[in-house]
Amino acid sequence: MQISSNASCSLDEMNAAREPNQPLFFQLYVNRKREIAAELIKKVNNLKMDAIFMTGDAPVGGKRERDLRLKGEFEGPAGGVSEKSGETQGVSQAMFAGVDPDLNWEDIKWIRSQSDLPIIVKGIQCVEVRSSV
Repeated sequence: MQISSNASCSLDEMNAAREPNQPLFFQLYVNRKREIAAELIKKVNNLKMDAIFMTGDAPVGGKRERDLRLKGEFEGPAGGVSEKSGETQGVSQAMFAGVDPDLNWEDIKWIRSQSDLPIIVKGIQCVEVRSSV
């Protein structure tokens, strides 16, 4: 199972339901406030999760027009990347408000400095075209 930074249940709650020897991964949306990201990674380490999947393919939330029209109140999970705002916004905008849109390869080094867990960059694909000759 892979738990997102924006999961609707807490890490503690989901970890408590973990079966013995069940692999449990964490999907990290890197918060632009590194102290918040560091605390979250520390929690992932303490829960002895099996790996961190750094989300590299979603630096901003998608434009969800129905979401924007509804403009409900939203507050994401503590430690996640959502932020409350005085301005009315859709859920997607609120959920991605804290995500760092400027991730780069140096951020992997920073995450490595915070954890010894395996780090997998989620969302990067590479296709090499090879000649059949």
